Amino acid sequence: MKHQRIVNRHHKSYDPEIIVHLFWSEHEVVTKMRRLLKSRPSEDFPICLDELREEFRKKWNREQEDSAMRPLTGKQMEDLYTAQQEIALQRRRERRQQRRLETKK
Repeated sequence: MKHQRIVNRHHKSYDPEIIVHLFWSEHEVVTKMRRLLKSRPSEDFPICLDELREEFRKKWNREQEDSAMRPLTGKQMEDLYTAQQEIALQRRRERRQQRRLETKK
């Protein structure tokens, strides 16, 4: 089975409730950045973030021609999330069935 990236649901807003789907690594970055908003940054941190954002934009714009690197739409991410949830549910059912068979022996 091909390794798939894990998709997480992320609350972009609670009022009104807006949920977006992000890959696990992206979700981790956004969550850590939210925590950093509550702390006092060093003087150079915002400068480094701006540089990183600019590098990301340049790289993203260059790779737009490569269809494999185009960002996934919200619908595509939601479909991936749903598919992963269904796979996980199927695995739980299989494990449960396997345990039942083992206890009957």
